[in-house]
Amino acid sequence: MLPHVEGISALTVNTNHVTALSVDRRLSLWTQWIALRNGGHENIDDILSPTLIAHLPRTGTRPARIAGRADLLAWAASVRFAFLNFELTVEVGPILGVHLISGRWTLRGIARSSGPWGPPGTVVTSSGVDIVRIEAGRVVELWVNADCVEAAATADAR
Repeated sequence: MLPHVEGISALTVNTNHVTALSVDRRLSLWTQWIALRNGGHENIDDILSPTLIAHLPRTGTRPARIAGRADLLAWAASVRFAFLNFELTVEVGPILGVHLISGRWTLRGIARSSGPWGPPGTVVTSSGVDIVRIEAGRVVELWVNADCVEAAATADAR
């Protein structure tokens, strides 16, 4: 039986080649990853490889791929700063594989500036998926898929 982990509502484990010890570490890593996305800065050196590669949703000002811990932290901070009362919550997952962890999240916040979601002050809800690849217990590669269509629909509902 897997232990209960605070903040994780559902858990799917690919049991091929996964031991209970590695599951426990992956659950901890996922919890720390979501805390980092929400602004937590504890144990960054233990969570992120310094040579991390991130594949992100493309914007007009940011490339689709960034490299390094500092660039990832700057990206995460810019996403949080775009919204007042920013909160990222896990809706599905984590889903654990041999070297991968993934989960679906929902972002909620109030827009600070105009964007695809509308003018400043717009309440935004958007969903997406993070997939992280792990080596030596740290995130070495990341893919983020954000549901921009959903964010734009939030604006249409105003």
